[in-house]
Amino acid sequence: MSAPSRTPNTFTRQPRPGNKAAVRPADIDRVNWLKKILPNENEQRDYARERCAIVLTEAIGDAMEAADINRSVLAERLGRHKSYVTRALSARQNITLKTLSDLLWACGTEIESVQLAPVGEALVPRAKV
Repeated sequence: MSAPSRTPNTFTRQPRPGNKAAVRPADIDRVNWLKKILPNENEQRDYARERCAIVLTEAIGDAMEAADINRSVLAERLGRHKSYVTRALSARQNITLKTLSDLLWACGTEIESVQLAPVGEALVPRAKV
């Protein structure tokens, strides 16, 4: 099975030429969308947690797809029950970095880099520079 065609879930911050924002002035309101929708800092923190969990869960799913394995095979490789993998892949489950690395290892992958963006900006398409 071939690797997914969408952009891989890597986490390296994209360089921004000349320290200028790569977001066009017309996009500024779109960048601040989170503060408009969630003015409370606790809600923004909850959003950031959920976004992180979703991105990492999708990365594991992509690794499973690239390795052509399902949850049962992943559990077998880890010496765990399938329900363990199901819980770990639930965006509601708070897994440790050790569990994350174990899941990726069982897929034959590892984290190469981390891409960071200001809260709320990760979902805003960047202007082509």
